[in-house]
Amino acid sequence: MRAPPPPPGVKRAALEVYVRKEIRPRVVAICEGGLEGVVHREICMAIAESLGKYQPIPGYGLLSPFCERVCWHSCDGESHDNGMDDGFSECPSETCAQDSCLDFLLR
Repeated sequence: MRAPPPPPGVKRAALEVYVRKEIRPRVVAICEGGLEGVVHREICMAIAESLGKYQPIPGYGLLSPFCERVCWHSCDGESHDNGMDDGFSECPSETCAQDSCLDFLLR
């Protein structure tokens, strides 16, 4: 018999909690908010300012979201990785948030 797989690491679990509580609501505001023009730009700038600052993550330490891979690739899966769409609308799970937040905002 094979042993069950080990539980996820503390750091990865801490990042997933952070993505669920902090990153995901911001991504929803950008991707599903139906905002356009000046209002959309203002939302993106406010999110960029908040994600550009170092933030404490319990169980992880200090984190600068722009330096970590804790965002989705894009809203609509503009990239195909081995045939899989990796945008928020195709994979809204926190486990799919494996890309740079700065690159997400630029896309």
